[in-house]
Amino acid sequence: MDTRSEVQTSGLRQSARWPKTIFFVCIVLLLTMFFAPVRERVQRLEHWTADWRTVVLAHRAAGLREDILIVVIDESTFRGGLSNGPARDLMAKIISAVNAGEPAAIGLDYFFLNETAPEKDQALIDAIRSSGNTPFVPGAVDKHDTAFTAQEFAAQRKFLEAFGKPFGYVELNNDGDDVVRYTSPPVPGDVADSFASKLASLYLQKPIDPRKTRIAWQVRGWFDPNVFTVINADELFSPSGEMLDQATLAGKLKGKIVLIGGRLAYSDNHLTPFNIVGDPKMPGVLVHAQVLAQYLDGRFFKDVSGSALAALLAALTAVGLLLGYFSEKYQEFLRDSTIVTIALVLIDAILFKEFRIIVPFTLALWTWIISVTAGHHAGPAFRTGRPVEPEAEPASGR
Repeated sequence: MDTRSEVQTSGLRQSARWPKTIFFVCIVLLLTMFFAPVRERVQRLEHWTADWRTVVLAHRAAGLREDILIVVIDESTFRGGLSNGPARDLMAKIISAVNAGEPAAIGLDYFFLNETAPEKDQALIDAIRSSGNTPFVPGAVDKHDTAFTAQEFAAQRKFLEAFGKPFGYVELNNDGDDVVRYTSPPVPGDVADSFASKLASLYLQKPIDPRKTRIAWQVRGWFDPNVFTVINADELFSPSGEMLDQATLAGKLKGKIVLIGGRLAYSDNHLTPFNIVGDPKMPGVLVHAQVLAQYLDGRFFKDVSGSALAALLAALTAVGLLLGYFSEKYQEFLRDSTIVTIALVLIDAILFKEFRIIVPFTLALWTWIISVTAGHHAGPAFRTGRPVEPEAEPASGR
């Protein structure tokens, strides 16, 4: 064999070695997505990208909502009388004041697992029962939380029976990283409805499915999830502690769904997607308000999963392999893959914003980038190389 041909053949083999290596590494990376530990790691990144998408593209309200008002109890309420837990007689005063304001419905984001002074417990029971025909939903804990004892659950059942009102569990769904992104589904055989779904069901007079669903957060302007009017319980009373007159209370509360809950520094505060832009933890009652607003508005997301997700990933893999394979030049590969990547980002944003469809973007992007890279390197690795014409020898001068 001619020495030059041997060198050419050796060069072709050398030039195909790295593309083959990259191709097979990409295939291995694609196959690893079938292993749960790898998918879980990608899922952690998915949470991060999904949180950014939620914050930037969340449904925007024109202003503060008119239909939901939140009465909060914090360290200053009644000069700190409720800061160490709900004193039943003071809680009864707040509920009575809310009742006097003629609200459309009332939700009490508290649960009661022990008895206190009988007269204080009875005052609470009487205040809740006095709501009459106004929908009233007290909170409850269920078997989502295993920290409570059988004795505490028995005490709660006694209170709930005495209230005589439909109730809902207040458990919030903290993902593995303790961020609230979804509602909690009911525990089979336990409390049937969540706090927000039961309240929405009574208000709308139709059943609301409490199954697990992604929270459709609502914001004002940019990154601001505070879309509800929030007042301190003290604002329902005069400086001397007397309940305001009925007309004044009605001016604040009439026709609104009123949620009563804590805003305390040491308890019931939750991470949400908005922490990614520096927002503080959100009190549980505000999270429940977001879920309630979602039910009232009928705003629900649909996650692409199961066979639909498998079909999407298969399509991205096929398109990526083909596009990469036929983009022989690096400049073409870089241009085409960049255009498609930008298109994927825009399609994902449109699906989220306009159609409330959630695509696992990180997983889709991971699949796309690896597939197009594998396709691009499959060409040099497996395409039959054209023999390189030997360079003409320079003519010898005579």
